[in-house]
Amino acid sequence: MRTLLAGILLATFCSHPCFSIEAKASTYLETVIVSAQRSPTALTELPLSATQITAEVLARILARHPSQLFQQSPGTWISRGSGQEHLSAIRSPVFTGAGACANFLMAEDGIPLRASGFCNVNQLFDSHYEAADNIELVRGPNSALHGSNALFGAVNIRLPDAQGSDENQLGIDLAPYDDYRVRTSMATTSSDHNRWRILATISSNGGERDSAGYQQAKLSLKNSYVGRRVQLQSGLSISFLDQQTAGYIEGENAYKDPSLSTQNLNPNAYRKARSARAYTHITWKQGHNTFSITPFMRSNDMEFLMHFVPWQPLEKNAHQSIGTQLQWSLPLSSTLKFRLGSDLEYTHASLEEIQPQQAPFAPERFPQGIHYDYSVSAVAGALFAAFDWQASSALSLHASVRNDHIRYDYTNHASTGSACAPGVPNCRFFRVGDRQDHFLALTTSVGGTWAWHQNHRVFANIARGFRAPQASELYRLQQGQDRADLNEVTLDNTEVGLRGDFNRLYYQVSAYQMRMHNGIYQDSERQTLSGAQTQHRGFEYEGGITLNAVLQLQFNGTFADHRYRNNPQLLGTQSPLEGNVIDTAPRTLHSVLLSWQNSARLQTYLEAEHMGAYFLDPENSAHYEGHQLIHVRAQYALSDTFDLQFAIENASNTAYAERADLAFGEYRYFPGQSRTLRASAHWSF
Repeated sequence: MRTLLAGILLATFCSHPCFSIEAKASTYLETVIVSAQRSPTALTELPLSATQITAEVLARILARHPSQLFQQSPGTWISRGSGQEHLSAIRSPVFTGAGACANFLMAEDGIPLRASGFCNVNQLFDSHYEAADNIELVRGPNSALHGSNALFGAVNIRLPDAQGSDENQLGIDLAPYDDYRVRTSMATTSSDHNRWRILATISSNGGERDSAGYQQAKLSLKNSYVGRRVQLQSGLSISFLDQQTAGYIEGENAYKDPSLSTQNLNPNAYRKARSARAYTHITWKQGHNTFSITPFMRSNDMEFLMHFVPWQPLEKNAHQSIGTQLQWSLPLSSTLKFRLGSDLEYTHASLEEIQPQQAPFAPERFPQGIHYDYSVSAVAGALFAAFDWQASSALSLHASVRNDHIRYDYTNHASTGSACAPGVPNCRFFRVGDRQDHFLALTTSVGGTWAWHQNHRVFANIARGFRAPQASELYRLQQGQDRADLNEVTLDNTEVGLRGDFNRLYYQVSAYQMRMHNGIYQDSERQTLSGAQTQHRGFEYEGGITLNAVLQLQFNGTFADHRYRNNPQLLGTQSPLEGNVIDTAPRTLHSVLLSWQNSARLQTYLEAEHMGAYFLDPENSAHYEGHQLIHVRAQYALSDTFDLQFAIENASNTAYAERADLAFGEYRYFPGQSRTLRASAHWSF
């Protein structure tokens, strides 16, 4: 097999036109990031770490899962579950639990995919990432701009603007296990000022594992109107997911056994999800003032079997939101700019958890019927202000402050108290009585950049982020806890970095230290509490170099250390944790891409990724050894309008785990995909 792979690589790399760092080294600092300041801002001016995954990279990868995209950003790991499921990590461990997803802000065209108190760990499958024009990722807290959930990082998936190219596109992707996908982008023009674009993706995947797979459809409509003073950018996105879910495989190193890696211990598990978002971004100028207002709506509902717990109940959740984002930008002088903004949002949400069948053990403590049935009305409001001061030709400074207020009105639709029969001790499920909860947070960010040499800048940033407790942490209590008095989770970050470009090289490096306070966790009595403290340190790098006229290299990676700073009595732990490494937190993540250009029509890429070892439990008694993967990709242009793409993913057929876990006394894994050949055809017309 190694000889065969060597032959394939040699044959493919004999001719190729590459992804073009062509202008990368010379235009890297001209990269424009929107999500970092809610307005187009050059990377040079940002006093924080940010990465943009460009349209060129997205077209090369043709991702079937978000995990394939975010390897392009240092310090980021989107771990693949079954189908489109995933968990996220940005400068952090992979968090699990009811509110894990609240540590990251996930948005599309600047509109969060979920309301701030009602996140979902798999929320990226609501986005139309398959049709994205670029993806922006900001690492570290950015709550002073975006508010709750922008704690460890923020992701903004930007769809193509309707004012872009008039070119229409059609793509077809094929792979084993009945894996098919159709992608299309259609542009129309009703006038010189009014343009439309339709984006659609339809996917079907039979799944490599038993009784697994999914069907998914996504549709996005974009409109752009450009007037003399007023500009309108509107969007509508709809998605549907029908998934047959495969759960963990069990047993130490089970992912290495081919007979187990395709096994599905939960053949009846499923997930059905629907989402819709609509917005209009209105911008107008009056004198030196720029005003913007973005009204939006959001609707999500989902039903799934909770295959990851032994009693396997059914959950149904939904929420609908309306809101608006406002911003006023005013240059106070030629060197000082001021921005003032406000976010308002109203959400109505509901959740049911139902046990359809008798639990396999202790049925009196895990009763059939309704475990939880509640609704929550939430109001979130915020004011923020920011200053940008060009102190000198070399030095620019930035400061921002934001005040958030979030209120939950909770109503219990089942009987209050234990879900079990009277007299049953240690009932797992407890229903909270009707109540209100309020959360208030002040967040700040101060930073700057200094051009110490032409095309080379130092940047530094001190920031605080926060997230409000999620509704599921407050109201989905267990074992007799009748009230969860939780505080806002905060994260303090200090970082310094350097970015720049030479003639053939561009780079960005940064070092950070973050401390989280009031982390929310379940203790050994299954009570939901605040008070965990953690520390996160790391060094990140990314860049690219043109080696010669036909050979280029891109790279990124991180060295990180994530530890407990106190001794929370976490569920399942029996020893002090202070100083321990947090579980599911790899110390190292690296990725490198080599491209070869030797022909005007053939492009070829060799990509390698490294996942470092990590512990599986807070006590650091078990670990996953890590893995290395190799992918080969090639694109051949048959004409100016038609090209073919091929990919061999996991070319060395490495047996690995997408994510490893230790729970209920059992090693558990989501097995990685075996060697997979993918083919795509793409037309432009």
